[in-house]
Amino acid sequence: MSIITIRSALEVELNAMSPALSTQWENDEYTPVVGTSYQRARLLLATPDDIEFGPVFRQPGVFEITLFYPLKEGPTAAATRAELIRSTFKRGISYINVPTSLLAMVPQDSAYTFLLSTNQFC
Repeated sequence: MSIITIRSALEVELNAMSPALSTQWENDEYTPVVGTSYQRARLLLATPDDIEFGPVFRQPGVFEITLFYPLKEGPTAAATRAELIRSTFKRGISYINVPTSLLAMVPQDSAYTFLLSTNQFC
């Protein structure tokens, strides 16, 4: 499957989630609004997995989503969104081979962040 097709499929799933959340897409202009939640999406590709000699291969990688929530509002809203992402990108759908991982919850200078990662293969 092409990188463009993989990226499109993952971005469509993220964009279709309800409630919607503003998204900072890769290499796209985005200016966060202070005090407003948003998410950042990145596709990190790994070395292709040749399953046979010839042109057929699987393209593994990680779809990384970072959630940004206002400080001092508690973890509930961010955790709720993280759970929604986990249920959207769950193991068993055509391109997800392991459950979505919650990697870190980190307060920063301007936002409370959650980093989530889902392994994909196509």
